[in-house]
Amino acid sequence: MRACACAAAAGAARSGGAAAIALAVRGALDGVCEGALPLTPPPPQPPPGLPPSPVDASDCPLITRLNDGTPVTVHEAALTPLLQRQLDAHAAALGGRGAPCVAVLLCAGRFDGLRSPSERITLLRPFAAAADAAARLRG
Repeated sequence: MRACACAAAAGAARSGGAAAIALAVRGALDGVCEGALPLTPPPPQPPPGLPPSPVDASDCPLITRLNDGTPVTVHEAALTPLLQRQLDAHAAALGGRGAPCVAVLLCAGRFDGLRSPSERITLLRPFAAAADAAARLRG
């Protein structure tokens, strides 16, 4: 199963002057049995005319779809260990061979607890970079 929270890892190597790219896409929910999905019920809707309840930005609910199109809500805290497992598995599959890798976190969410499993793998967090840039613009 895939979730929007995917770690995509790419490694590049030179082959006859041209860069060869190996791409692996791993979803946070890949390999998780349907009965074990860390789903979160949708937040209750406020009564008409009232603002929604504030959301804790450190653990945002993330809305995504499974492979079959079913929409699900999962908290960032529940996805973090699953993403870490995918990064660790990719690092183990690489072993000590090949060029350095870049892992790109393709999801809305900071995932501050996520760590690169190897000094050969650079972890990029586009959402965090965009959130930081927006905060600087606000002053």
